[in-house]
Amino acid sequence: MFASNVVRNINETYKFEKEILIYSPQEVHGENVKWYKEDPPAEGCVKGYNYLYEKSTGDFIVIVNDENGFRPGTIESCISFLASPFFLNRKLKVMSVGSDIRSFPNSEETDGYTCISAFGSSASRNYRICGYPVFHRSTIEEQLDGYIFHPEFKHHYGDHYLPFYAGFIGEPLHDCPSSELITVSKNEFATSRTDTDEHDAIVYERLVRELATGKRNSYVN
Repeated sequence: MFASNVVRNINETYKFEKEILIYSPQEVHGENVKWYKEDPPAEGCVKGYNYLYEKSTGDFIVIVNDENGFRPGTIESCISFLASPFFLNRKLKVMSVGSDIRSFPNSEETDGYTCISAFGSSASRNYRICGYPVFHRSTIEEQLDGYIFHPEFKHHYGDHYLPFYAGFIGEPLHDCPSSELITVSKNEFATSRTDTDEHDAIVYERLVRELATGKRNSYVN
């Protein structure tokens, strides 16, 4: 039921060719929808995001959950930025949506925004989390080892590690300006899962320290 509202929002706000990939226990129907069954155990969203990327065919990959939707023009604006001269020579053609920042570039704007933890690493500075990234496909294939979020994560901290990694290689992430999301579905009984937090926090700290100390030189591999 909740995913159907997101499907409707995407079809109404983005008029160009698209595929809407959904990973869930219950089948979802709708215009442009490709549904893939999520079998138990359901341990979090990261597995689903990475699995659906493998099934996708588009040049641009947009991430959203089953509660949020887009304002008209948001996806087009983000794609236009990623296709602009600003990103032409960048390794990472990726930015985040869901932002109230009006300026661009904006990676330096961190005051008042939720930023990642870097565990005191001297190789870091403040970076905003990136919960709803939009990628050019080549970035995932050529720079991120074929993954949206690192596959060791289950549910949280993938949106911390991605901006840390981007900043670490010298390409801190920017938000698409004026790209606030809207709530299109709300399950009053739903709660944010916390049972995987300890696992994900341990993975995140290890990955950050491996990058900072030179033990790791790629996103995943």
